[in-house]
Order: sequence, then C-alpha cells, then structure tokens
Amino acid sequence: MVHMGGVVFHDLTNAAIEVAQEHPNLTLIGSGVRPVPVLKAIKTLGSTRVCFGSDTPFSLMHVEVAKYKALLDGMSEEDKHNVMAGNIIRLLKLDA
Repeated sequence: MVHMGGVVFHDLTNAAIEVAQEHPNLTLIGSGVRPVPVLKAIKTLGSTRVCFGSDTPFSLMHVEVAKYKALLDGMSEEDKHNVMAGNIIRLLKLDA
C-alpha cells in the first residue's frame, strides 16, 4: 500500500498514480489528499486499487467520510464498498 502524498508537502499524487499504474501490486491510500487526485486514482486504477484514508488525527473522521461519500456518489455500490472497506479488508486479510 502506498500513501498518495499529503497536503502539507509537495503534491506527489500524480507521481503516486503513475507508479501504481506501472506496478499492479500497489494499492493507493488517499489519506490527507485532496478529492480530485483520489477520484483520478479511482478512475485510472479502478476501485480495487484505492483505499479510503482519513488522516486521523490530523483530519476529522466524519469530514473525511463525508468527502469520500460525496466523491463516490454515482459510482456502483461495489466500487463504493471497495474503496471504503473492501480493499483494506482484502489486503489485510481481515475477512478470514
């Protein structure tokens, strides 16, 4: 898993997406990242390769959840589930 960057540092989100495109075993976490790059990552890589990230305690959890819900509005229920929970459950093998 790869953190996509952060809002207080130089924007590395495009580089993170490009590297993930070259390495299909990488999944991005959109923690502390602006909404547009998260959406770009989902559209570029697919919903199975991007995980919700809250950046808590630096961001408010309920605000980040609301941001992602708005971002995912209009996507399939499967895509929403992948990003919000399914991918991290799969990657960390929490469903066993």
